[in-house]
Amino acid sequence: YHQDPAKVVTMHNAVYPLSSDILNMVEEKRKAHEHRKEKVVTFLGRITMQKGPEYFVEAASLVLQRTHNIRFCMAGSGDMMNDMINMVAARGIADRFHFPGFMRGKQVYEAFADSDVYVMPSVSEPFGISPLEAMQCGVPSIISDGVLKVMPRCLNWAGRAFINSRMFDDNGWKMPSAQSSIKMLITCSSSGNWAIQSA
Repeated sequence: YHQDPAKVVTMHNAVYPLSSDILNMVEEKRKAHEHRKEKVVTFLGRITMQKGPEYFVEAASLVLQRTHNIRFCMAGSGDMMNDMINMVAARGIADRFHFPGFMRGKQVYEAFADSDVYVMPSVSEPFGISPLEAMQCGVPSIISDGVLKVMPRCLNWAGRAFINSRMFDDNGWKMPSAQSSIKMLITCSSSGNWAIQSA
C-alpha cells in the first residue's frame, strides 16, 4: 500500500487460552468417544471457494472407497453450501456426511471435541484460526501450505499433533495424498501427541 515500513507493525493472530469450562467439556467428550468404532473427520469454516470445501468432499469420497467406519462433518455456511450437498449426493456418500450449519462460540469447541481429525483444505489462507482451535482440543489437523508456515511455532506452544503432507500441486489438492493422510490419522490419532511431515 506504499506506506513507510517504519510505520508498520505486525500484529500476529492467535487464540485465547480455553476457559476451564471449555477444557473440561472437551476432555469429557474426548474420553467418552475414545473407543467408539466410527471416527469423525471435520471441516469447519466458511463454505466458500477460498476454503476449498470441494477438496474435502473429494478426499472423503476416496477415503470411503477404502473404509466405511468414518463420518465426515462439514460445519459452516456459505455460498457453496448447496453445491457441496449436491456433490456429496452425486458421490453417493450422503449417508456418511453431515452438514450441521454455522457454529460459533462453545459450539465450535463441541465440534472439535467430537472430531478425530480436522481438515483445512484452504486454497488461499493468510492465517487460519481454526487449526489452532483444533490443536487446543488435541485434534490432529491436516492443513494447507498457506497455514503451514506458522504451525511449527504453534506446535511447540500447544504440544498438539498436526500433519504437513504437502498436498497441493498446480491443480489443487493431491487427492491420493489427502486421502492417505486422513486414513493414517484416523488409524493413529489415539496414539498421543505427535507430528508428521511427509514430502
